[in-house]
Amino acid sequence: MHLIFDDGTLLLKGTRRKDDVPSPFVWDGRVDAWRAQAHRYRDVMEAFKRAGIALENIVPRYQRLKLQLHTTHEPHPHQTDALKAWQMWGRRGVVVLPTGTGKSHLAMMAIVDVGRSTLVVAPTIDLMSQWYDMLTQAFEREIGLIGGGYHEVSDVTVTTYDSAYMHMDR
Repeated sequence: MHLIFDDGTLLLKGTRRKDDVPSPFVWDGRVDAWRAQAHRYRDVMEAFKRAGIALENIVPRYQRLKLQLHTTHEPHPHQTDALKAWQMWGRRGVVVLPTGTGKSHLAMMAIVDVGRSTLVVAPTIDLMSQWYDMLTQAFEREIGLIGGGYHEVSDVTVTTYDSAYMHMDR
C-alpha cells in the first residue's frame, strides 16, 4: 500500500480490503482508492503503526530544520509550562492566554521544538504581516508569505486562512 497527498486529501492505494484501512478513510470509486481528509494524517500514521501494517508513505514534503530563536526574551514560567504540557500531550493542544502574555513567543518556541517546516496561519492580512515580521526577526532567515498578492513558499511560511484554503492542493 502507498499513501499520497491529493488536492488536500490523503489517498491510500494498493488495497481494497476494508480491514487494512483505518477509519478516517472512505472508498472513492472515482480513483479506485481510499480517501481521507489530510488533517487526519497523524491519526492515520499512528493507526498504521499500531496495526503493524507496512506502508509506502510519500506524503511528507517537510524539511527538518535546526532553528534558533534570536531574541533576548527569556520565556516566562507559564510559557515554559505550556510548552512542556504541549510536548507531554504529543505536541497537540490549544493555548489560551490573554492578549500580551506571549502566545506568539510560545508558538515560536514550539516551531523550534518541532524542527520541521512550518505553516503559520493567521486570520487577516494585517496579522499575517505581523507574523512575517516577527518570524523574520526571531529566526533571522527567509520567511515565506502566501496571501496579499504574495506566493513565496519557504521552510517557514505565513499565510491567511483564505489563502491557505485556496492553495491547499499545493
